[in-house]
Amino acid sequence: MYADIIVDISHEKLDKIFQYAVPVRLEQDISEGMRVEVPFGNRTITGYVVGLTDVPSYDTAKIKPVSSILKESAVIESQMIALAARIRKIMAER
Repeated sequence: MYADIIVDISHEKLDKIFQYAVPVRLEQDISEGMRVEVPFGNRTITGYVVGLTDVPSYDTAKIKPVSSILKESAVIESQMIALAARIRKIMAER
């Protein structure tokens, strides 16, 4: 399973979706809108799951795994992130 994730970094060049592998230990718990920790460069950062798929979009050798799910994430905040991602996807398809 793979998660499409928006990273929590305010930078124009990073305004895109990144894909991460979902470890088997997290597959039952992860869902859209959740806040997660992911490796990014040489550090770990927060991101938001905006989609889940069984089909990788990139070379699987280059896809890093999700580190953990942040359980304390606010439901409203994560729902707004997921909604924003869906709107962005719809607008890009036009």
